[in-house]
Amino acid sequence: MNIKDHVRKLRSPVEIGAFAAGMAMVPWLPRRSVVRLAAALGAAAYRMDGRSRRIAQANLRLALPGINAAGRENAVVRAAFQTMALTYLDLFWFARHSAARLRKHVAFDPSFNVIFRQSPVIAVCAHFGNWEAIGQAASLAGAPAVSVASPMRDKTLDRWLCGLRTRTGQQIVAREGAARRLLRALRNDQLVALLLDQNTRLSEGGIWMDFFGLPVPVSGIVELLAGRTGAAVVPVYGYPLANGDYRAVAGPVMSAADTGDDPGALTVALMHDLETRIRERPELWLWMYKRWKYIPPGMDSARYPFYAK
Repeated sequence: MNIKDHVRKLRSPVEIGAFAAGMAMVPWLPRRSVVRLAAALGAAAYRMDGRSRRIAQANLRLALPGINAAGRENAVVRAAFQTMALTYLDLFWFARHSAARLRKHVAFDPSFNVIFRQSPVIAVCAHFGNWEAIGQAASLAGAPAVSVASPMRDKTLDRWLCGLRTRTGQQIVAREGAARRLLRALRNDQLVALLLDQNTRLSEGGIWMDFFGLPVPVSGIVELLAGRTGAAVVPVYGYPLANGDYRAVAGPVMSAADTGDDPGALTVALMHDLETRIRERPELWLWMYKRWKYIPPGMDSARYPFYAK
């Protein structure tokens, strides 16, 4: 057993304990207390998790090079930690009185009506704002989504997390072999929801796409599904509000037919829409993720962050 295996064995009981504690305590807190707790935990993580902070800073400097000169870098990174802390705490908090809380605290912008009125639809999400709460609220409001998630290493945690995500009608399918399940769902006029800002190796269907001026591997699954089913493609975002509520917003409706024979054009448009949202509200994106992890052949490695390979 190598060092990484030892670390995983040590981490598993801690993670299970933290998850259990969150399930036991967070759902009983008032909404204002959850928001304040997320702010405190996010600020603490920003101070204590040096590696994630360095990854976030490197990503931010790559994508928005002028932000440090404006003196905003530390504030944006700290706020990104706090955004993610609230997203994860809300998985627990919305588990109690789910229907009442989601209806009270998640509002749908008129742009979001396309999700309820048109089918089939592929809702394209990102680690921006609270994507988890939006999926649960949309499912509760009449658009139960079929989503893809990679299973967690610990089966207990995976089972608990899946239970939280599916309690309002959302379905979770494993990443392996997901395309067939998603095609079937779309052909049955079900809503499919996909996260598109994750690294997908070329061997797993990824394609190189520019993201803030540098190529990153992006899943080609949206192009595949939209091309085969004629589904509308809609980018969706969950914006947190100052009072702890959320507003679900949809971007422009797209389709494979709009791009004709231009391969990858639909994905390019989706990535551009996400870039625009991030530029407007950078504190809402997951900067701690190694988004520029892989360097395509022939690219200058010096242009990529320190963690890239």
